[in-house]
Amino acid sequence: MSNENLKEAKTRLKGPVVPLTTPIGADGKVDYEGLSKLTHFYVDGGIKVLIAVGTTGYCYALTEEEHRRAVEIIVQAADGRAFVIAGVSHSGTMM
Repeated sequence: MSNENLKEAKTRLKGPVVPLTTPIGADGKVDYEGLSKLTHFYVDGGIKVLIAVGTTGYCYALTEEEHRRAVEIIVQAADGRAFVIAGVSHSGTMM
């Protein structure tokens, strides 16, 4: 991480940090629309730091593609209004 990025991170990583859950539909598939709505709910409510697909986000249950897409959805929904931390948890040593 560059010094500039580190400085930005230190500035933005303040206040409550919300680990987002990843909504899963009755069909067992990720509800990406629900995930976008959830992200908007928190960001619109003033949350400035989100954890994407961590332990409460079912990181252990998602495929690599679902994981990537969920992070992408969260980043898009946050739209620069919140700092998104991704890839902070996994259920094993192999990825």
